Amino acid sequence: MTYYEALDWINAMPSFSSERYGLDGVSKLLDKINNPHLKLKYIHIAGTNGKGSTAVFCASSLIEANFKTGLFISPYILDYRERIQIDGQMIAKSDFVKMVELIKPYVEILKNEGVVCSHFDIITTIALNYFCVNNCDVVVLETGMGGRLDSTNVIPAPEVTILTHISYDHMKELGSTIEDITMEKAGILKKGSVCVCDRNQMPEVKNIIDSTCVNKDIPLIYSYKASDIVSGDSMNSWNYNGVDYNTKLIGKHQISNAMLAITALLNMNIDSCYIKVGISNAYIPARLERLSESPLIVLDGAHNLDGMRALNNSLKVFNKKPLIGVISMINTKDYMAALSEIKGTFDKLIVTEMNLENVVDSSLLFKAANKLGFDALIEKNADVAVKLAKKMAGEDGMVVIFGSLYFASQIRSVFCNN
Repeated sequence: MTYYEALDWINAMPSFSSERYGLDGVSKLLDKINNPHLKLKYIHIAGTNGKGSTAVFCASSLIEANFKTGLFISPYILDYRERIQIDGQMIAKSDFVKMVELIKPYVEILKNEGVVCSHFDIITTIALNYFCVNNCDVVVLETGMGGRLDSTNVIPAPEVTILTHISYDHMKELGSTIEDITMEKAGILKKGSVCVCDRNQMPEVKNIIDSTCVNKDIPLIYSYKASDIVSGDSMNSWNYNGVDYNTKLIGKHQISNAMLAITALLNMNIDSCYIKVGISNAYIPARLERLSESPLIVLDGAHNLDGMRALNNSLKVFNKKPLIGVISMINTKDYMAALSEIKGTFDKLIVTEMNLENVVDSSLLFKAANKLGFDALIEKNADVAVKLAKKMAGEDGMVVIFGSLYFASQIRSVFCNN
């Protein structure tokens, strides 16, 4: 089996977010390979936004502290193997093939027994087995969606559970109220762990997390507060407890994500000297990532109400005119609510379509933008839309490409190839 054959096989599996959602498949698949997940230590992360950045902040710091560190994140931006990393290095193609060849027969056996393993069940199993085979000291594990029924929730009590900011997303699967969504996210909380929670949660969210931790006898720590914050267009800096921190990830929300990681790591007795370097070195694509300087072109994966709000706040530090937006979204998102968060921000909004089956039709997105008062136009071809945005921005302006991490992946690959 080649790497691309292995990838095609996984991609042909049912989606974790629709046809299959639960722990039955992943539990039985892991059992077939002697439950490697039970031999590892974890930091487990759930929430609506900020999971990926918080995970990378944690992993980068643990690597600095000389822990052999596994990292499992989703989705990927350029290479599928970004999902599975050890000490900052993606799983080798040959190792990926070996893991697929090991697991594939068991997936077929379970299918014959009436147990269908989803795409996410399979990639989670591959990751956990790879981390175990390579004797990782700690694994930083990001949930795919929700928490209670997410495939990653098959693990035993982690060292620390992190809950990033919780808001509205995946409502079809998680529930239509913030209380329902929080209950699903808080479903990863297990006795024997410590919960580190974002300090800026809504009161309804805090109430549920507080009561869940009390009922399960789980220590709850809200993220520590940063001071002396300086948020610029190329770096964030701040102080906590006499230590100066900085990150190249832009936007004040990244300071909140970093403080979640700092709080968790300090409570694991990781020295702040390692955390400081780890936070500074942390990198994750498509988070206000600068692709070009003249005009300034940035790429962001904002795709829901909370993400759009963070993006909108972050753009204020750039002070560039004209500001041109290029947007495409997937149809599982509330695009009207998301657009309302950036109303009045852009001088021009170009609505386009990424190369994806469940993309929002550009005419629908255009109508929504017009209804909200945007100065918008349609260019269905995404590459042409970006070229048009560059022309409109001129040398002194700014282009922001956003709406989906899948869209970010498509655009970033074009920039990298060029």
